Amino acid sequence: MSSLTGKAIIHKESISLTSECYNTPNTIPLAFCFEPILTLNRNFTLEHHAIDGKDLFVLHGYFSDQEGQNLREFSETTSFSQKIYGSAESTDYGEIPAKMMNGKERWQFFAQPPSAINALFKLFSFLSHKMDAKVLTLPWCLSDQKTSSNCVATNFLTENAPKSAKLGKHQDYNPESGLAFAIPCLYSAEEKSHPNRFANGAEGRPLMITVMVYATAENFHSDYGMGTLFYDREEKEIKIDCRHMQIVFFEGDIWHTIEESRIPQGLESWRVSYVFKLIFNPKKKKPSLRNALYEQLRSH
Repeated sequence: MSSLTGKAIIHKESISLTSECYNTPNTIPLAFCFEPILTLNRNFTLEHHAIDGKDLFVLHGYFSDQEGQNLREFSETTSFSQKIYGSAESTDYGEIPAKMMNGKERWQFFAQPPSAINALFKLFSFLSHKMDAKVLTLPWCLSDQKTSSNCVATNFLTENAPKSAKLGKHQDYNPESGLAFAIPCLYSAEEKSHPNRFANGAEGRPLMITVMVYATAENFHSDYGMGTLFYDREEKEIKIDCRHMQIVFFEGDIWHTIEESRIPQGLESWRVSYVFKLIFNPKKKKPSLRNALYEQLRSH
């Protein structure tokens, strides 16, 4: 069990690839597992949305004021030295890129997290205990010959054009279409993995969740946009505003993008999202982890 105070305890595990196209020098087939903790002395309020039967949660008030100030100062002073685009096609159509941490910066951020991110990691550890599930990241980096996908992402933006919002629409993963790596079946009497394709969060199957934390400049207002837009099958839109220290949990196979910016002309401001792509791997076949996550967040 992880310590109740101090730094969250995380250990690394090797992940088996199931797709040869990701067997490249830039792929790092390691995942990071959050050790369970028994208690969590945090309060928050919960907002819930359902999109095509998939869950989207917004947690308000989880962090302390000091943690919020520390993350704002960290975001202002740390380095985001690499450009990032919302999709492979975006560069062809003039998308304004965000900035992100490079590999070394991202590892340092994860290994020595700001106090707020450490507090978030403890929430992952607590949910691991309460849901009777192993909580771990997706592989650190999956890279084919053209693109890379990281389990930890950082998106620092000072503006986002309407075209960028449209072109940046994406899914973080889609287990129904197949995964490039194996997830062990923890409750099986024999050593085997879950099927390569499965319905996310179905009974007895893993639940893949993306968790995002916003941090903003002190002069940033939610009216300035650059929140996250989520879409159902009929393109109906749900907007989650960008608010400092707001946490968003969502099933990453929901289509989403960054909302366009509406920062007043002449005003300099910024927002950053810190993103973690997680696997909740069940230790028992029942109940569904989707239901378990909802119950734990709702009841805490």
